[in-house]
Amino acid sequence: MKYKRKFYSGSTGDIKNLERHFSLMAEKGWMIDNIGTFFHRYKSTTPCKLRFYVDILPQIGAFDYPDNENAQDYRSLCEEAGWKYVTADRGINVFYTETDAEPIPLHTDNRIQNRIFLKHYIKYELLLYSIMLLLLLFVSLPLSSPHSIPFADFATAALLNDFLLFATLGFPILIIGLALQIFAGIIWLFRTLYALKRGFPLPVTGYRTGRAISGLLTAGIIILILCVIIGIILDGSPALIVTLAINLSGVIIGSIFRYRIKTKKNDKGTNILQFVGVLIGAAILSIIVNISIIPQFHSFDWWTPNPSLEYRAAIMGDRPIITLDALGIEPGPNASFLVTDEGGSIAVPVSYLYREDDPVSSALWNTVSTRAHRTRHNIIAYLFFRAAIAPFETLEGYHRMDEDEAALWGADEGVLVYTERFLFTTSLTHIPGTTNLILLQGQTVLHVMIAFDDAEFDIELLRYAVLDVLTN
Repeated sequence: MKYKRKFYSGSTGDIKNLERHFSLMAEKGWMIDNIGTFFHRYKSTTPCKLRFYVDILPQIGAFDYPDNENAQDYRSLCEEAGWKYVTADRGINVFYTETDAEPIPLHTDNRIQNRIFLKHYIKYELLLYSIMLLLLLFVSLPLSSPHSIPFADFATAALLNDFLLFATLGFPILIIGLALQIFAGIIWLFRTLYALKRGFPLPVTGYRTGRAISGLLTAGIIILILCVIIGIILDGSPALIVTLAINLSGVIIGSIFRYRIKTKKNDKGTNILQFVGVLIGAAILSIIVNISIIPQFHSFDWWTPNPSLEYRAAIMGDRPIITLDALGIEPGPNASFLVTDEGGSIAVPVSYLYREDDPVSSALWNTVSTRAHRTRHNIIAYLFFRAAIAPFETLEGYHRMDEDEAALWGADEGVLVYTERFLFTTSLTHIPGTTNLILLQGQTVLHVMIAFDDAEFDIELLRYAVLDVLTN
């Protein structure tokens, strides 16, 4: 016997549309054999005309054995009424009869049926879809981190990482699909409340509307999965691969647990305890992996005290930087430098931060940092430039260069900002004056931050150093 599976992502509001769908499939020679959360299985049969009825048994929940005593008693009553049982999932039961038969209706009180479907929608869909939508919006909207200088905006951070870039591209369709699913569900909710109040029959979402919304949601899920896979392949990060493996194992374990509930005759309390145990085990595993395994793959940060020039050159390679030496400051014995290789992506192949710190005293530091982004297109570079200057635009020391001034620095556009205190630092360290130079030159964005205990420094030395960076 041949079987085939079809993806299904409908809602409570169009469950009744399944009756029509199952009838059409039977006419084509495919009889519904099993329904699941996302897939329905059909078996080949002789084409026939059948009438289906889909109902919800509220006594069966997600943690109940689907063939318990309540379910068997209910199905026996339905069989006596002339409806033949086919399959069930999470309290949703499918029955059928021949088209010329006249079975007894399973519901004679519209209010009871409306109340059952309302509770099922709120319990299984409204809360779940709302949480999913909020999570997607949360990770999609611009976020900021207190640990980065202006480039913490999520829109630009996503461009630095192929995984985030492609995952972000996959979000919109899924968000639209979820939003429409929730919107259609809420409309059905109010229609059902109205019908409940007046004793009208259960309202049903239009067949085409339901199929269109479900199709859009399905397309969003598939596109997001493909984008995530492409992003992980292009990124090539072992940490991402390990994370993906953990998530996939979670899906597999969840599927196994779901299968056990449907096949093992455990009571509801036992299933809940097992589920809690699985969650605790997954949380412990996640903590172990995030603490002991994934950090081993993050080797892009180097914090080195008192570095030699040779060691610094070996770390930085051919990436141009601005150093304290270039600005006429000889680093002391306690100087250190930090290198953060922010990785590369198809949009921004080169991105790094280099920073030197030389403590003058316990509270005063000489600091210079170079953050550079080399992008694939001028538009992308301009986005990074805008993100860099945004935190400074309202400050009194903000100065936007004109075309001639920017040309002196070898740039197309530029901003020079002087502040009397060091922004983006902790309260434990005070630096009286900070100069920020942000330049846009073609497809390159350069952000130089200088903070000296003596705010005076030779601006020409800085200009020569910047020209060297932008021309290399």
